[in-house]
Amino acid sequence: MIVDDEPMIRRLLSQKLSRQGYRCEEACSSDEALEKNEKTYSADLIMLDMKMPGRSGMELLADVQAIYPDVAVIMATAVNETNLAIQCHEG
Repeated sequence: MIVDDEPMIRRLLSQKLSRQGYRCEEACSSDEALEKNEKTYSADLIMLDMKMPGRSGMELLADVQAIYPDVAVIMATAVNETNLAIQCHEG
């Protein structure tokens, strides 16, 4: 699942991964990602934007770790902040 508030980023990642044979689902927010994962799509991997309006990727990361501990998460951001990377790793 690709979770990002930028439609072009979601589309680009989805196209690239689909060409490699992966089935991709897109979500534009943390809430939509949780809803889709719960109701229609069971993700093995979530590519997650750290900075989104509303509930941030950091908040969604905590939810995913609590609700779906076996789902792998890749955090992505355009922001170059070491502290954010450390926070994600610590969970």
